[in-house]
Amino acid sequence: MSMEEQDLIRSAVREFALKSIQDRALKIEHEGMDRALLQPLASQGFLGARIPEKYGGSGIDLHGYLTIINELATFSPSAATLVMLVNSVHAPLIGDAEPEVMKKLASGEATVATSLSDVLEGSLNSTSLQKSGSNLRGIVKFSMLHKGEYAISLNREDGRLYLFKGGIKALGEDPGLSFRGLSNGSLEIDSDDYTVLSEQ
Repeated sequence: MSMEEQDLIRSAVREFALKSIQDRALKIEHEGMDRALLQPLASQGFLGARIPEKYGGSGIDLHGYLTIINELATFSPSAATLVMLVNSVHAPLIGDAEPEVMKKLASGEATVATSLSDVLEGSLNSTSLQKSGSNLRGIVKFSMLHKGEYAISLNREDGRLYLFKGGIKALGEDPGLSFRGLSNGSLEIDSDDYTVLSEQ
């Protein structure tokens, strides 16, 4: 991507942020992101910046994507982090395993509750989900976007990373965790609707 193209992206992000984020930036950071902001972020191509076009994403290159993140962060760290989560964490993990979920993320129809300690490092404190028949059950702590329609969690007993598509209930919020704009907290999982994403 040329510098001229990056400048065009930067200008488009700035114009969007001035119109849609600036007046409510402090409210987002203090009280949480209004889910109505997901659709505008998606329609501008930001939520699906690195998601392939076949899943409704923009499929832009790394330089353009980083330009979006950097410019958004000057207005709202939470909005920039949301875009980063979808493109740099959720998209690589979910990928071809769940095309319909990918489309919903790129379009802003859904979000994924994510325990970052599970996804990025694995952790001795990760959830130990209990198996009962085909159901997996447990409490997942320290999840960003804990009110999401989907959830990703590591079960340390079997070493697998799961995408849960149902049986997810948001529990208490912990506003002291990370970005308040991304509704951090715990969630309860009791589900037989899941996909194995990876072996740890």
